[in-house]
Amino acid sequence: MAGRDKDITPDDRALWQAATQDVTQLHPLPPEGAPTGDAFIKTKQALPKRVVVRQPAPAAVITPAPQARDLDHRTQRRLERGEMAIDAVLDLHGHKQDEAFAALNTFILRAYHAGLRCVLVITGKGRLGTGVLRARFPDWIDNPALKPVILRVVAAKGHHGGDGAFYILLRRERP
Repeated sequence: MAGRDKDITPDDRALWQAATQDVTQLHPLPPEGAPTGDAFIKTKQALPKRVVVRQPAPAAVITPAPQARDLDHRTQRRLERGEMAIDAVLDLHGHKQDEAFAALNTFILRAYHAGLRCVLVITGKGRLGTGVLRARFPDWIDNPALKPVILRVVAAKGHHGGDGAFYILLRRERP
């Protein structure tokens, strides 16, 4: 990267400063040397607040899973209220359907094998509340490869993305 810096003229630098003066960073950059990749971000921090939606979007249809014996009532309530600590986030904005499906599968399975408990998947609402990724999400999590590792899926609260995001409670990996 240092080699490219010498090719930047003062006019280019001034133009870049003018173009990016109103830009704010959404997520902190990973520490130097940290692994980067397919949006697998491990975090224990609260996510930034989202922008108010112009018109209410219809809720995505997710068939509730039958009450699992290994999920107590208190955990279920905390999940539904958005009170559980989110261990990892996957943001699918900008992905095409096949890319989003592959990223979701990889993300869920990695999170499960890493021992994470609660993850947030952001599909987005799409234009006019009819997002393709959001509409396909229920089918994707019903995938036979993911079904055994997912304990519960709940639409996220507004401060975590509302109708354009979902909390996924993962089962604990059994030895």
